[in-house]
Amino acid sequence: MIEAFYLNPPGFTAPGRPSGSTPMLRLPDGTIIGQSISILEYLEDICDAPSSDWEKTLASESKQKSMRGLGPVEKTATRCAMGLIDEAHIYFSNACHKGTATYAGQGKVPNEEAARYSIEMCRKALCQVDGYFKKEDHLVGTTDAPSTVADCML
Repeated sequence: MIEAFYLNPPGFTAPGRPSGSTPMLRLPDGTIIGQSISILEYLEDICDAPSSDWEKTLASESKQKSMRGLGPVEKTATRCAMGLIDEAHIYFSNACHKGTATYAGQGKVPNEEAARYSIEMCRKALCQVDGYFKKEDHLVGTTDAPSTVADCML
């Protein structure tokens, strides 16, 4: 089956971040998939069209048809929301790094203006995400589909 694991090779550490903080998934054949969006999309692809026995087992245990939505229009809206969520995360991370003591501890000068700008851009991206959740019914959990990939990213 697939498994989560921690990988900490030399040179792959980030100051101020815990070991193994980058999401990774190792498949039965040894293939490694990194990053949340890629992992979620991969799992959705398996559930949409399983081919191997373990993929069919995983798909059969899924409690909902799709976390991306049904049809190309809903799936596209989900990808747009996911992109905005990822953008907000990048801006938030930048604000945390550029304006904090952690950044200063790396021998760099914190930049409050850059941190404020990043927080403002994060807020704008999250407002757009909110707009998607208000107008795209499939992004809001229901009894039949309690969560979406966008939920997982938030």
